[in-house]
Amino acid sequence: MIPTAQSLPLDSTPVSSEDDDLNLQIIALESNLKSMSDNLDYHRRRADDYRIKIDNVRGYIMDEYSMEGYISTHLEEVASMLDIKLTKRISGKMTIEVEYSAEVPLVFDEGDLELSFSVECDSNDVEDFEYNEIVCDWTAEEDA
Repeated sequence: MIPTAQSLPLDSTPVSSEDDDLNLQIIALESNLKSMSDNLDYHRRRADDYRIKIDNVRGYIMDEYSMEGYISTHLEEVASMLDIKLTKRISGKMTIEVEYSAEVPLVFDEGDLELSFSVECDSNDVEDFEYNEIVCDWTAEEDA
């Protein structure tokens, strides 16, 4: 009777040179993966450290601005070198009052009047402009 892989004990299973080559490749790939993972972790930690340092510089510049009311050209240059956007958020209210007149059919119901408007910010330095329409109401009357 010829022994088969099933009938042989695990430690006496014949191993071909192809199996040896595959095992060596697997070991090399696992080692390579471990090395790359360690390298990635190291660089992530370094990037996080740099982010914290840049945030600290931004905080310092913002503190200087709040105390002095302006930012020196030196600090602006430092911010530029570190790609720090020196911005602030502003908010406010705008009131729009519009007078209108329109010629409509004689049987037109003033309550069916539909009006609309849009708000845009035309300042070049402004980014992420958002607005919420809080109240939009109008009245319509028949002119005498």
